[in-house]
Amino acid sequence: MEKQKYHIINRGGHTIIYDVESMELYCGDNMLAKELRMLETQKFETTAFFNANDIPIEKNDNSKGKARMRRITLCVSNDCNLRCKYCYANGGNYGKKRHLMDKKTAKEFVDFCVTNFSSVDTVLFFGGEPLLNYPIIEYVCELFKQYAMREDFPLPSFSIITNGTLCNEKILRLIRDTISHITISIDGDKRINDKNRIYKNGEGSYDKIERFIFNCKDIPSLKLQFEATYTIEHVKLGISRYDVSSFLKNRFGIDGIVVDEDSLDKRMMYDCLCGITKEKLLQTDFECLPLDFWKVMYTVTTKSPNTFCGMFSDKITITSDGGIAGCQMMIGNDNSIIAHINDTGVLKKIKRQARDFKNNPACENCWCTALCGGCVAQKFCPKPYDGIQFLPDHDTCKWTRLYIEEILYLIFNIRKNKELWSLFINKAKIRYNS
Repeated sequence: MEKQKYHIINRGGHTIIYDVESMELYCGDNMLAKELRMLETQKFETTAFFNANDIPIEKNDNSKGKARMRRITLCVSNDCNLRCKYCYANGGNYGKKRHLMDKKTAKEFVDFCVTNFSSVDTVLFFGGEPLLNYPIIEYVCELFKQYAMREDFPLPSFSIITNGTLCNEKILRLIRDTISHITISIDGDKRINDKNRIYKNGEGSYDKIERFIFNCKDIPSLKLQFEATYTIEHVKLGISRYDVSSFLKNRFGIDGIVVDEDSLDKRMMYDCLCGITKEKLLQTDFECLPLDFWKVMYTVTTKSPNTFCGMFSDKITITSDGGIAGCQMMIGNDNSIIAHINDTGVLKKIKRQARDFKNNPACENCWCTALCGGCVAQKFCPKPYDGIQFLPDHDTCKWTRLYIEEILYLIFNIRKNKELWSLFINKAKIRYNS
């Protein structure tokens, strides 16, 4: 099937034309699609406020010798002290036996990195809840520091994703001495957080998370951010994604992201985007715009196609017993483990799994392939998980195309309004260059 040259979007009495090859946007009002003449259209001046050089993107060449790995997610705990209602990891153990990584596996992991990679940019400690096993985090960091002192291996940066409920002097010392970045899971104010993020006895976790955040804010070298999960409980209580983000930013003075629970109806995401008005944009200073909007805006402005995550090419996940997977989202199924850190020829096994996930007929013939990207697990690993598919999930693609169409129409609505466009340019400069 031949890929279409133009994609035409009819919304609100307007016609938006997207040039698939050049990634240019045009207004095609008062034109018949079958008589399309690009010279008669009005081109958007979307390159006025920044260019691709403002955000340098390094390309990773893993073709020869040792590879540089951008991020390794290390699951030091296959257990969690919370039982969040929406947890994709089945309460932190991924349906497996609850246990913590031991020192032997931790040492093998560091040796695996030094043997197979020229460098690792970031080691991300994950779980379950990683701070249940903070002594092993400390041990791994110390081993890397010893290699770095001998100039045998560059020191990675160390980060943690945590539920923020565990805090003592030893943990704070570890964070102060070693950790550069922490992402804290919190779903909003006490009312909504304590509906979802609960202990086994049903108690909420907000108060402890709040104390953890304020303790961490006293560490000047540490970068903090939140990750909130937007759920059906938020919808029932009339809490928007913007409400969640606004509360957390104002309460704690940190930035972060709001992601949707896997089971949340995709139509809710679409309807929310369709409901963004000029008044809402002005009232929220464009903060109501979802992350996907900014990614698409960046793509059509810089003409740099969006990509899927670098699963196996520059990102891997190590389980608490040393298994190697592409992503922590998938380690609950044995099919996701492609090797072990002690295997011979392990780097070749990893490289064999790496691929361009857009290299398939569905993506190659899709009009929005340059605008689509993000999480491989969401688009190529539909639940129940049974391995990475060659083709993306059909239903997910359908909603993605509708969602991107609405984003392009929203760009058009902002661009055609002089007041909005002027304010939007200033916002975009800050967002893309901060």
